[in-house]
Amino acid sequence: ENPMSVRRTTLLGLLAALALAAAADKLDKESKKWLEDVAPIILPEEKQTYGELKDRAERAEFEKIFWARRDTNLETPENEYKTSTFDPRRAEADKRFKVAGKYGAQTDCGRLFVLFGEPDEVKKDVSDNPTSRPPETWTYRDRPGMTFKGGETKVSLDGECKLANPNAARELDRIAGNLVVNPNLAYKVVAGRITKLADLLPKPSPAQTLLKTPRQDFPVAAQQAFVMNA
Repeated sequence: ENPMSVRRTTLLGLLAALALAAAADKLDKESKKWLEDVAPIILPEEKQTYGELKDRAERAEFEKIFWARRDTNLETPENEYKTSTFDPRRAEADKRFKVAGKYGAQTDCGRLFVLFGEPDEVKKDVSDNPTSRPPETWTYRDRPGMTFKGGETKVSLDGECKLANPNAARELDRIAGNLVVNPNLAYKVVAGRITKLADLLPKPSPAQTLLKTPRQDFPVAAQQAFVMNA
């Protein structure tokens, strides 16, 4: 790989990170907390868009769209992915992988756990410091909805719960992107204002509306008489 190209890519990545950090500094406390909560799965471009919104009300609408994009069934009132997968995994990651200055889910260990779940195998490596967390290698094998080249993947993490291979972070971004199952729900922002989720959701056809509406053709008494005469 061309060293000049590598340096250019690294510089662009650094500038993007600095821009995101500057945007985060302007956010209110509630918005910063939300970003911390979704850190394992939010995409870089989503974080940038979130930071550019004008006020808390606009960011609250963004949050609705964010979760709807990851909702496996928009027909139900509950977001199954959030309640059944994300929330429990994030809570567990916070307990297991907390390090100084970070919630557990904000570490690379935590992000990996939120994205993939429990590893199939954990190998602890030899550490020179018995008081610190030893480096680990996590192995994930194929499972429903998750397949790997060769049937498994191994991820190395150092004693501070960081990815031993920094390039692996880009792969985790790609995997986080796969959680977006409703990409048609795009963030449409004009002059700092975002289109509401209700206006992005597909409108049911007249036939679908009719099927979902309870029949009111006959009064209850008439229905009873009709059955009795059958």
